[in-house]
Amino acid sequence: MKNATNYIKECGNMCSDGDDIETLREEKRAQIEKWKNRKRDEKEENRRKKKEETKKRQSDKSKEYYKENKERILEYNKRYKDSHKDEIKMYKTKYSETHKEQNREYSRKYISENKEKMKAYRSEWIKTRRGKVKNLINSHHELRGLGFNPINQYFEGSHYHHMYLNGSTKLGMFIPKKLHRSIIHDGRTTQGMRKINNAALLWLCEQSIIIKEEI
Repeated sequence: MKNATNYIKECGNMCSDGDDIETLREEKRAQIEKWKNRKRDEKEENRRKKKEETKKRQSDKSKEYYKENKERILEYNKRYKDSHKDEIKMYKTKYSETHKEQNREYSRKYISENKEKMKAYRSEWIKTRRGKVKNLINSHHELRGLGFNPINQYFEGSHYHHMYLNGSTKLGMFIPKKLHRSIIHDGRTTQGMRKINNAALLWLCEQSIIIKEEI
């Protein structure tokens, strides 16, 4: 490697027509810096590719393992969930509380990027019992501002009857549409409320099981 003196002499010999040694030095430094940047970029690209290849290998390996041990993994997950219900519920609640903005942003982004998929999913979900109940709440009860706290499950052809008990407008039950319309009642004036409530409770007592709706 040439020492500084030889390098300066070489630059001096190369100077012609007013060329400045300092200019040549700057050009040399620029070339070296360009070379360093190119090497750094190449190194970074190689590192990125290697990381992606490793990630893909691990993913393929995990998929293969899951495929070979699917039944055992599902059984283990089921046992774990059954024995850690309270812990899982607390974790989910805590995570939701501390990541509200992130969850909202993720949901907005996912919905925006998967509009057709979400539309198809909602069309199928709204046909389920749970979907029908949710749709019923969003499209009807929240608009009226009466609230929603059922003591039994939704069923096809039912109406949600607000009972207006103990000053609460939320408590109610799903009863047959025909029964709900057979007795004129108004919770705000209490007209017919005792009669419709008695009829609704009598009908409910005749059913084989009473299960609170989970939303």
